Amino acid sequence: MKMLISPLGMSPGLLYSALYHVKPDFLFCLTSEKGKERLLDIMEKAGYMGGYSVFIVDDPFTSFHETEMVWKSLKDLLDFDAEIVVNITGGTTALQYLVQKTAERLENQGFLVKTIALIDRRSRSEQENNPYIPGEIVYL
Repeated sequence: MKMLISPLGMSPGLLYSALYHVKPDFLFCLTSEKGKERLLDIMEKAGYMGGYSVFIVDDPFTSFHETEMVWKSLKDLLDFDAEIVVNITGGTTALQYLVQKTAERLENQGFLVKTIALIDRRSRSEQENNPYIPGEIVYL
């Protein structure tokens, strides 16, 4: 099983690209209530048919303190044999921080974690007008 852990902000392109390139069996997405409204559309556009779980932060700009709550939401979904891919791009700084802290905790627990970043070199207006164009993936 392959699990993708990813933040989602208000721009759908990075999560779309992550789903497009990684092709996970399961998605664990960290986002806000407003970001969650876009999730089903992003998954549909990416042709994603796997399972998913969403962690909603209280405030996407100040949720740095929610690391333990993220872990509690994630830990029962984990399979020790799973390939875990963590996307560190997308969303607010706080969402990216939560994702990175989750990756560190997974590694400390003995999970094999691959970290990725997505890049979209198009102009901001191009990205907004047509977000569903796969960007580049970089394995870190």
